Amino acid sequence: MSSGYTHFNKIERQELFILRQKGYSLRQIWSVLKKNPSSVSRELRRNQVKWEYIPEKAEQKRYVRRRNSKVYGNKIAWDTKLRLYISSKMKDESWTPEMIHLRLSCIWEPQLWWKRELSIKTIYNYIHHHPYGYELEEHLSYKQSKWSNKSKRKGKHIIPHMTSIHQRDILYPEIQNKTSFWHYEFDTLWALKTDTPRIAWGIEKKSRYIQLRKVSRLKQSMEYGFKVIAQKHKQKLWIHILTATFDRWVENVNHKKLQVLWIQTYFCDAYTSQQKPQIENRFQKLRKFINKGTSIASLTQKQLQIIQDKLNWMPMRCLGGKTPSEVFKEHTILQKRE
Repeated sequence: MSSGYTHFNKIERQELFILRQKGYSLRQIWSVLKKNPSSVSRELRRNQVKWEYIPEKAEQKRYVRRRNSKVYGNKIAWDTKLRLYISSKMKDESWTPEMIHLRLSCIWEPQLWWKRELSIKTIYNYIHHHPYGYELEEHLSYKQSKWSNKSKRKGKHIIPHMTSIHQRDILYPEIQNKTSFWHYEFDTLWALKTDTPRIAWGIEKKSRYIQLRKVSRLKQSMEYGFKVIAQKHKQKLWIHILTATFDRWVENVNHKKLQVLWIQTYFCDAYTSQQKPQIENRFQKLRKFINKGTSIASLTQKQLQIIQDKLNWMPMRCLGGKTPSEVFKEHTILQKRE
């Protein structure tokens, strides 16, 4: 087959139909359409219906044949339970193909136990190449631009009596190895610049467990957001948070209020948000539920709780295919027994 070979398209099929109606031979059609005579003969032979060539029906036969030729996509498309499982997880719970692969390979799903060896490449082939999977392409999350290193910028900070994150790494070296629980990262989220409400949220570094809290103003993030999350954490688990890491924004000025709960507060360097990797990495998933164009003012705490549960029930590779809720619950039960 020559390198310049192309398939027949809809327009060429219409022209072929008209030329055949006028009585043109195959070689005359070839000279007009600039197709090989064997290609014209194959098109007429393969796409006829009851010995008659109709361009609309020929296009439909081409579509069906092309759909069935996707071997990797058919592995999922022919399995109804697996196809519906992948579709529901990506549409309703915003899972990525990596999460689905982890869940099937590491944690045995009772209804899909025979699909344990399904590869991640097969899932992507189904999404990108099979007609049934095309609708899932819009639910894929792609990598955004990398962080720019702005640590060399000089500027005045407005956080009084703050402790550097480097001091935290010296006192708690297990944070870098991720071998200790109850170390949190906190941040605030906004959607529209005209909105006054904000979302204060925190993430436990080892289990990646997320907690969301709506506040009416940015200045209330510390007292009615971060502090409330820490208080509820202590009331439910009888365990206080050891450290809390913040960035250098204005809402974190009153960080001393957390020291009443015996929480040590630490701050990242200027313009280096990558020093809070867990919470920055989860921003992308949270933005799938709360876009920048939507208004936070219309969201209620119950709706935030639903979003929080969805995020905490997404499997993660760093957790061995488990979800943050599972890891968080396992550790709290063990610590209560101790």
